[in-house]
Amino acid sequence: MMKICGNRMLTRKNQENIIMARKQKKSSIIHNENPTEVNSNIPKKRKRDNYRTSSPNPDFFQSNNKNPEPNNNNNNNENIHTLFSSNFRIPALMLDNGNDNIDQDYIFQEVDEDDDNSIDQEKENEEDDDNIEQEEEEEEDDDIRNFFAYPKIDDDDNDEEFVMENLNDSIETEIILWAFKFQQRFRLPDIALEALIKFLNIVLTRLNKLQFKNFPKSLYMAKKMLSIFQPKMKLAVCNNCHKLHNVKNIAEYKEEGKAAIMNCLNEEFPFNPVPSRRNKCNNPLSVLKKRKGESIAVPRMLYPKPSIRQQLSMLYQRPGFENMLKLSGVRREGVNLYSDIYDGKVWKTFPFDGSTFFTSETATTHLGLLFNLDWFQPFTYTQHSTGAIYASVCNLPRSERNKPENTIYLGFLPGPKEVGLERINHYLAPIVDELLDLWKGWRVPKTYQCPDGLDIKVALIVGSSDIPATRKLFGHGSAVMKCHRCEKRSIYSEEYKKTHYGGDHTYEISTAESHRKHAHEWLQCNSKSSREDHFKEHGVRWSELLHLPYMNPKKLSMEQLQVIQSRIDHVELRSDIGRISPKIAIGSEGFSNLTADQ
Repeated sequence: MMKICGNRMLTRKNQENIIMARKQKKSSIIHNENPTEVNSNIPKKRKRDNYRTSSPNPDFFQSNNKNPEPNNNNNNNENIHTLFSSNFRIPALMLDNGNDNIDQDYIFQEVDEDDDNSIDQEKENEEDDDNIEQEEEEEEDDDIRNFFAYPKIDDDDNDEEFVMENLNDSIETEIILWAFKFQQRFRLPDIALEALIKFLNIVLTRLNKLQFKNFPKSLYMAKKMLSIFQPKMKLAVCNNCHKLHNVKNIAEYKEEGKAAIMNCLNEEFPFNPVPSRRNKCNNPLSVLKKRKGESIAVPRMLYPKPSIRQQLSMLYQRPGFENMLKLSGVRREGVNLYSDIYDGKVWKTFPFDGSTFFTSETATTHLGLLFNLDWFQPFTYTQHSTGAIYASVCNLPRSERNKPENTIYLGFLPGPKEVGLERINHYLAPIVDELLDLWKGWRVPKTYQCPDGLDIKVALIVGSSDIPATRKLFGHGSAVMKCHRCEKRSIYSEEYKKTHYGGDHTYEISTAESHRKHAHEWLQCNSKSSREDHFKEHGVRWSELLHLPYMNPKKLSMEQLQVIQSRIDHVELRSDIGRISPKIAIGSEGFSNLTADQ
């Protein structure tokens, strides 16, 4: 950070030198064992530490201080010196560990008005220096946010004001509703529903053209008739670095008055001092197509991001939804049985404002989401992997929470291949920002039981993806590299040609704070090689989910896996259900050789 002062450019080091010079010029009482001699060698005031010696300690004069800080005599005496500095100049007392019989003399000199002004000016300078430090910390946080920043889009549709309307009782409406229920019952794709609606239109218009003249001819018209809409924030995606861009900016980009192709200007290492090593993308974001004789720029890839608020508003306006949420607040006392997430430690102890987040009083207003990322092949004869990020409301009963109509869709990763490692953070950034707003609180405009609205809070409490996806989401490394629960590193055996966790070494448990620290350090590395070296040492990458203040990426322990293993060993299943893995708690990492369904 650099600051312009007059015609000079002050660096951070220059500012510190100026401040220290001002402090050295500050006059203080002259301390000397011989009162006839005045010692002009005034000791320099030491540099500020975590506490501020220039502001008095308000708790120092409280006689009922039950827990005094140890070894704080010097600090307290410096506070006394500052407190009375407006009238007298008093040096810092040289106490000898409680020895009160100190035979020393002091010369007291009154302070004139000019000195008062200089002291006030110095306090202002110290406050300015504190503001500089605070601004530097804020700029560092902004730099971290800008790594995976996405463009803000002004959407004309205000999804927070979504309110369901009553449908008319016409026969066309009943037929279309039946078609949508038919699709839901048999889980048909939209293309099949489109064909069904076209078939119904042909049959009904031939039976009675006058009565069914307004019957929809397409799926789009059917949704429009029922006022069904899914507002999505569509963002353009760079198919090379996966940086998100504004679709409108790409479509309106022109060169010499004609539509042109915009290139991605994302830099992977923007703070590298060598510009050529910042890995600028420069990948084309669009293609030119002809429409009505004119060339238009069309994004090469899109990222549809459904609105969480709009989906929650739809759920709350559904009859019976709030009654199902209330079931999560029912506590079963005296029953030593774990049958659902409500019986677990996370649900019972999730912290919030000095208490717990999930209580019987907040059953309908505090929602916990179960987070999942999975990849699938949408096409039969084409290799194309598409990712879906979605969440389930844990407050709902287990029989209801995973139904498609109760699922909250967070984002759809376009493919055609799985997003690699840290680049998935580009897609997580808008999701995390919306989750942060919901954690602070949001008012649902209207619910089925509260027409005037309801204040709710939402937290992401569980990640339930498979292990490779979970490592991508939370920034963990592979088990063959390092344990994610402690600082124990794997060892490669030349004899058995395998990696293991043997050896007599201490197992220092890593914490969520250390995980965040190493993730920040990884993000601030200025080259690919330095990031690889940092990852090999700590086994941690950056994840946008770490912006959530309540997120703990290191929760499940080996002891808990062993308890799960002991219980599963006594479970007998029918032959047509499938096989439970017999190796849940194995090795130091656990989860060995599990299939996707297990």
